[in-house]
Amino acid sequence: MKLYPNQWHLPFWKVVQLPFAGEGKYLQMVIKGPTTPPEHLIHVETGKHLLVKNIETQDQGFVITAKGLTLNQFRPGDRLLSYGYPARWELEGLFIPQGAMNQLWQGQRATLMGSLVRQGGIPVEVQPREGTKGKYTYLLKCKGVLLLPGAFYWLEHANQRLDLTLLAPGPFQEKDLAILGQKAFRFPGLLSIRGIYSILLRQKGWVVLPPELYQETFEDALGDNSIRIMKRTNDFWQNKLLRRCKLPKGLSPQECEREWGLPHPVTNFLLAELVQKNLLEEKAGRYHARLNSEKRLSLYARTILKRLVERGELGLKKESLKDDLQVRGLEELCELGLAVALDDGWFLSSEVIEGIVQKLTATNKRVWKISDLREYLDASRSYLLALLLELEKRGVLKREGNECHLR
Repeated sequence: MKLYPNQWHLPFWKVVQLPFAGEGKYLQMVIKGPTTPPEHLIHVETGKHLLVKNIETQDQGFVITAKGLTLNQFRPGDRLLSYGYPARWELEGLFIPQGAMNQLWQGQRATLMGSLVRQGGIPVEVQPREGTKGKYTYLLKCKGVLLLPGAFYWLEHANQRLDLTLLAPGPFQEKDLAILGQKAFRFPGLLSIRGIYSILLRQKGWVVLPPELYQETFEDALGDNSIRIMKRTNDFWQNKLLRRCKLPKGLSPQECEREWGLPHPVTNFLLAELVQKNLLEEKAGRYHARLNSEKRLSLYARTILKRLVERGELGLKKESLKDDLQVRGLEELCELGLAVALDDGWFLSSEVIEGIVQKLTATNKRVWKISDLREYLDASRSYLLALLLELEKRGVLKREGNECHLR
């Protein structure tokens, strides 16, 4: 059964008791809705993300503890929508008229109404765009509204009313508007929700689906649940991400979203696929290409690594470096695990420090005086103390006064 915009009833949770400040930065409020609310919600009136930390079911509704908004951003009757719906707070959107009401809107101003619009509606600037066979799309601009592709909206002004559905949220380039309008009117009759997301999929190469379409299949598309991505687009982005992840610092999902505008679910899907293919690895929230670390080094980092290796057990003092680029190269080596920062500005290559550990543990001597170790390793006092502190952190030895006990 096809689902059309005017049949799409979104599940909202309504704020029935204004929030009050709880412990820390959390708010408490009472909401009513169809089911127990999910962990992530969107505040319809502001588009802000609300993170739910605790839920209690009581007679008056669901008492939730959440953060993400301030007290003065709430009004009685405000609504919350599951973050699982790909709704975005934008300043413009491209809309298509519903049914037989595809006539030219008179005037440049109107009030936009709908279930995702704040109570009383919002003023918008109306820009009709004529398409094929005298049909129109409408570019609406405002100070901000929650936009969900396929959701039902309408315009009002004086005695005029025009029913609309959102085809795509902005921001747009001129070519995008022309292509979207052209594709929208290729469909005979009223566009279904699935048809709208099919257009978006082919326009951008990826789409984030609402829960009602999770089970839908799209030709030549990969993904499951909320994500569909065209095979060619998937290959393009995976190659791009893989190249970016070869850099020394790797890539975080947040950087991926900021640099290229990919939504969080799409980013996660692409990165997870690359991890599954054993092309990427995740460390502390960042993704790195599975390459030999030395192949990813900058020119300065390679130069410093060569110096570290040449210095061997003598170590390298940071103050001996000539400029900031060499210091950055040293920091790069530490980020990649090729060098170790000791106390008091001393550095060793990781291979050298492992060699020192093996050298000490290979002896039968389990108790060393610091003076004996200094002579054995041919080290300055400053460097030796920094090295011993590192070895103690690693659990190799334990210092007791002037003695070191190997474990």
